[in-house]
Amino acid sequence: IGLVTAYDILGDRPMRYVQDHRTRRSEVRARDMMTPLSALRCVELRDVERSTVAAVARMFDETSLTHVPVVESDDRGAPRLRGLLSAARVRRLLAR
Repeated sequence: IGLVTAYDILGDRPMRYVQDHRTRRSEVRARDMMTPLSALRCVELRDVERSTVAAVARMFDETSLTHVPVVESDDRGAPRLRGLLSAARVRRLLAR
């Protein structure tokens, strides 16, 4: 489980992968560009439900993050992806 964004696919990341793995660009898969969930800064669903939009916007302003996965722990404590917060989407909503 992880995250792959347009930035990952359209940026220089695929070319770095091609060079590092000595492969052709046509052979690069989405999973090769995916950032694993364990490497992402995630927020808990219960915290998001209590947050204001202004607080979420502040979180994006204070970090260089463009996306933040929203997770909820299952009965065993393993994170389960529940949603995704997007800095661009939050900014568009606030601009209205």
